[in-house]
Amino acid sequence: MTHAKRYRNHMTTPHIRHPSGVAGISAAMVGRDVALQQLMAQLYTLLEGSGTQLITIIAEAGMGKSRLAHEFYEQVMRLPDAPRFHRFKGDPQRSAQPHGMVRQLIAALFDLDEAESSAATLARLEQGVTALLGPDRLEEAHILGYLVGLDLEESPHLSGLCHDVRQIRERAVQSAMQLIAKLTKHTPMVLLIDDLHDVDDSSVAMIERAAQIGGSINLMLLCLAQRHLFDLHPHWAQTVPGAVRIDLQPLDEHQSRRLVGEILRKAGTLPSDLRNLIVSRAGGNPLYIEELINTLVTDGVIIPGNDTWQIRVGRLPRLRIPTTLADLLRTRLQPLNPIERAFLRAAAVADGVFWASAPAFMLGDAQLDVATIIQSLEQQRLIVAQPESSLRCQQEYRFSHDLLREAIYEQIPAADLHIYHRRLAEWLVASCDDHVMNYAGLIAEHFERGGEQYHAGCWHMQAGAHARTAYALDTAMSHYQLAISLLANLPDANADLIAGHAALGQVQLEAAQFAEAVASFRRARDLASRCGDKQAEAHALERLSAIADDMSDPVSMRNYAQQALELAYEIGDPAQIVMSLATLSLANNRLGETDRGLELAQEALIIAQQAEYDLGVAKSMAYLALAYEHRGDLNAAMEYMQAAMVRFRQLGNLVEVATQLNNLGYIANAQGDFASALTFLEEGLRIAHDGGIRYMEIYLLSNLGAALVGVKRHAEAEAMVKRGIQMCEQSRIKIFPDFYRDLSAIYLAQGRVDEAVEAAQRGLSLAREAGAPREVGVAWRALGMAMADLAEPMGAALCFAESALLLDMPGMIADKGRTLRAWAAHEMRSGDAERGRKLLEQARDLFKQASLSHELERTSIPALPEYPSPLPPPLSGEGAKNS
Repeated sequence: MTHAKRYRNHMTTPHIRHPSGVAGISAAMVGRDVALQQLMAQLYTLLEGSGTQLITIIAEAGMGKSRLAHEFYEQVMRLPDAPRFHRFKGDPQRSAQPHGMVRQLIAALFDLDEAESSAATLARLEQGVTALLGPDRLEEAHILGYLVGLDLEESPHLSGLCHDVRQIRERAVQSAMQLIAKLTKHTPMVLLIDDLHDVDDSSVAMIERAAQIGGSINLMLLCLAQRHLFDLHPHWAQTVPGAVRIDLQPLDEHQSRRLVGEILRKAGTLPSDLRNLIVSRAGGNPLYIEELINTLVTDGVIIPGNDTWQIRVGRLPRLRIPTTLADLLRTRLQPLNPIERAFLRAAAVADGVFWASAPAFMLGDAQLDVATIIQSLEQQRLIVAQPESSLRCQQEYRFSHDLLREAIYEQIPAADLHIYHRRLAEWLVASCDDHVMNYAGLIAEHFERGGEQYHAGCWHMQAGAHARTAYALDTAMSHYQLAISLLANLPDANADLIAGHAALGQVQLEAAQFAEAVASFRRARDLASRCGDKQAEAHALERLSAIADDMSDPVSMRNYAQQALELAYEIGDPAQIVMSLATLSLANNRLGETDRGLELAQEALIIAQQAEYDLGVAKSMAYLALAYEHRGDLNAAMEYMQAAMVRFRQLGNLVEVATQLNNLGYIANAQGDFASALTFLEEGLRIAHDGGIRYMEIYLLSNLGAALVGVKRHAEAEAMVKRGIQMCEQSRIKIFPDFYRDLSAIYLAQGRVDEAVEAAQRGLSLAREAGAPREVGVAWRALGMAMADLAEPMGAALCFAESALLLDMPGMIADKGRTLRAWAAHEMRSGDAERGRKLLEQARDLFKQASLSHELERTSIPALPEYPSPLPPPLSGEGAKNS
């Protein structure tokens, strides 16, 4: 596990630059008083303990968002008990870095300094976290240290997490919110996020999530963004209760004239021609007004003085005033010498911030006097030094305004652009040291814009892998898709392309995008087959088999697994053989061929042990447990599943831990031990939900619904079931029949019989589509139970008989017992008590055979009635069919 030992130092007091103004004159803020009052009103409610607030200020560039934020900050700091105030700024250079905002927040909360040693930084974190959360919370300190780049692979506090960065990241978010809750208990906090449109997707989602879960935390999240934020995130803040949006409109004519007067207050009474010229050209944009006055100063129309300014109105008719803000900003470059102008053009390629030595490298001039150039550009207020740098030993700068950078960039000739972008990518690779993976997406972008498609594709692959490691799945998918598009038509790139399709498929699978994952793995398989890459083909087939299981298609699951196994044996890869055998075992179990399923799982375990393949041993044990479960030996299933769980915990693989908790819950349900099932499933659901493991969350919800029905917590069960159905629909996979079976039981308990019948019929239809005998048999039982509660329960007995017939197999005795018990209850209510008693006796015999003590306790036989009743027909063979 390699981590860059870098983190950005953040001051407790945010760096909010005061507006520079014109010739040293800073005008009062104009036209934003209402917005400022609205912000202050929100602040006062925060000080009164209103809880978390999310406020978004929306305006185009130059409309005064930053100036408004500065005035708000100034007023906040004048309060006697001012809240904590931290500022972060989005940066297009780093928008591809996943979860960067978490790192920035940690650095800000603990005032981390990159000059400190790793040991000193960890000590600072431990001291700060334990002081706030308690002496037993060292694990949280190490989780936060991991995210800021400390090498904590050997930390005993991360032994169960070090291979699951998704869990670390989620735990870090939760820990950060707990810390903020402690910090804001007596003193509220304001987090200002400038240029939200330039923040990475995963951090934007994190900000929304913090606003949603903040609850009573006294926190204001103040976000500044341009309107195209909603093109990137159309539903921004819609799910956050009480979210506030403030739209800044252009200044009206009166406000514009007032702003001109503020800036030129030393000029006395302004000539109407001058004021009208500035106001008419500005279009209500405060930045245009300021820059136009700057231009007039440069051209000698306005002559600043210490006490008074002079206006040469006679020069106005001879001036050529730019019509756009971009053209106006470009006039600022006219006094520059050629070297300074070239330096700025190279710097503009960097997009957001740039580092002092990069433009010289891009220009190919190692002798360039960078210090002198930087000093001159700073004096002309074209660039501004940043108080901190993300790269060690590299001073970081930003253009005085993003629009200035854009105006310069647009003037660069196309031929030079390709060279500059390619050289900037090369400079980043050479300069980022062990921090380079954080910039993989940026490097890829510059290589692509420099015409280097292959290098761009490879770096997008690395960026995708880095994002996946941090479990920023949307970001990872975006990088893999870009890599595939770049590599698709390049000769000799087939191996990279196969890897790209497979990596994309895996991320799509983790995001529960099953249809998309199937398409990606099929492309990987087809391309690998054409190229003769049997290793990659076998892997793709094995993944297709696993997805077929998620999509309730056991026939395709077995076919894919068999093909993968044949290729794995052909190439002699033990790991692939084990995985293919395990998947093939489950496919046979799903199709009712339990002897073959057990045989395959045992073979997988032997091969994994011989190869000393630890993950394969754990996997084989888990699949062996499922084989025993399908055969009806639930005690052996539980024993192997718990052994697999121990191994997965030792390996630190929490995705598999969540999977095995789901399976343990499933087996406990099958044993009728619903209390134990709830313990397993609730822990698994927490891990899956916190880690964003959507596909496993669906499985856990299906089993949790059954457990909650078992303990008669029907309202909670209904919420879980409906959530599971919704997640299936969102993921575009077949809805599990279990959900509708449980929904039918819930409706019956609530007296909603017609809805129960409808739900049971839907569950039966889904079970038939899946083609799994057990699912169909259980679905018939659910329909029989629903129909038995109808005013005229005709047909209920036929449903039970069909269920008992389908479940009349060695591995399904527990489910058959439950069918007979439900059938008995129906017969007793229908007046045939003796028939019902006989059915109950047969059910008890099956539960004894399966050693199901919980089910035996639920299956008591009433005393014989005083009047005779006919005996029930036989329950197996031809007699069962006749009934």
